[in-house]
Amino acid sequence: MTYPPAQDPYGQSPYGGQQQNPYAGQSPYGGPPSYGAPQAYPQQEESKTLPIVALVFGVLGFFGCVCVGPIVAAVCGWLGYSKSNVANNKGLALAGFILGVVQLVYYLIYILLYLVLGVALFSAAHSGGSGSYSGS
Repeated sequence: MTYPPAQDPYGQSPYGGQQQNPYAGQSPYGGPPSYGAPQAYPQQEESKTLPIVALVFGVLGFFGCVCVGPIVAAVCGWLGYSKSNVANNKGLALAGFILGVVQLVYYLIYILLYLVLGVALFSAAHSGGSGSYSGS
């Protein structure tokens, strides 16, 4: 048994000539992707986190965060000032740093005076010879 020759199911090509396969010569998985020209990265906005934290803890140090506030304000203020390129952020960071350092100096002077006066009062109360009262 012989089969008739295969015919094009769509008939003659409207453009004449031989019909071409549009996928001829391509890999079944496609070719390498074309990325085009390199593009510049978008400029990221500078973070205000450190200067704001410095200022907030610098203010809170006066109102209750006595132990942590000045230290956090001074450290965050220093880091925020050194990493910032924007004048507004540098101002916030500098204000937080100054508040933190002023509070640290104040609290250190307060603690030293408290210790010195406490030792002086304690030694004055307990120095008096034998410690017994001799009435005259």
